[in-house]
Formats: sequence, structure tokens, C-alpha cells
Amino acid sequence: MISIIKSGLLCVSLFFAVSVNGQTKTVKTLVEGNCGMCKDRIEEAAKSDPNVTSATWSPDSKILNLTFNSKKTSEKAVLKKIAEVGHDNKS
Repeated sequence: MISIIKSGLLCVSLFFAVSVNGQTKTVKTLVEGNCGMCKDRIEEAAKSDPNVTSATWSPDSKILNLTFNSKKTSEKAVLKKIAEVGHDNKS
């Protein structure tokens, strides 16, 4: 009986984990900028959206690695926030 309950809980846990991961999207996109101050501004603008879980921009490649909940926001919405602080991108 206990093993059936444990199996059931495991199945429910796995289902929940798959459901949450199904909403997460990661993209790489070009964002213009030059320096460490730009890096801070770009990452802070992206993370100002509460649905963004990760934003990392490289000054060398000018690529932003962005992870967000795709059920609640979009790449376009986040890139608009970045453009509003002065950094050109494909938005």
C-alpha cells in the first residue's frame, strides 16, 4: 500500500515538473551595446519583467541569453523593455 502511494506521489511530481518546464522558453538574440554598464542596463531591463527567470548579455558577442515563462510574457515584450532603456534589438 505504501509503495502505491509513493508511486502515485512520484507520478504527480513528475507531471508537475514537466508542466512547469513546458512553459519555460530560452532564446538567444542580438542586443546592441558596448560595455559593462550596458550589460547591467540590458540585464536589469530584461529582469524587470517578473516572468523572466534569467537574462545574461555578453559585451563581446552582443548576444542576450534570455529565459522566460512563455505563457505569461514574450520575447518581443522583453526586448521592448530593453529598447526603452536605449539598446537596439530586433523588437
